[in-house]
Amino acid sequence: MEPVFEGGGPVGLRFSHVLSGSCVAGLGIRNGDLLVRLDGQHIESVHDYVRFLDALAEIGSFSFEVQGQDGESRVLKGVGCGLAPSGEET
Repeated sequence: MEPVFEGGGPVGLRFSHVLSGSCVAGLGIRNGDLLVRLDGQHIESVHDYVRFLDALAEIGSFSFEVQGQDGESRVLKGVGCGLAPSGEET
């Protein structure tokens, strides 16, 4: 992941090495997707993302808002590491 800046400020984190079979790949995140929000909270740094991952066991369900390389925004929902693409329950 790498931070992305526009207009002098952070806009999110770009996924650059999504591993096949990983939790984020199971959610539908692809290389090049821009992570904009986690559970409605704007993501400005890798630290924000790591803090979220540390709390994941306690959170239960969550959502990622990502923007694809084509500019399309998607909201992807999951539960722990048993992720449910497109908001479907596991």
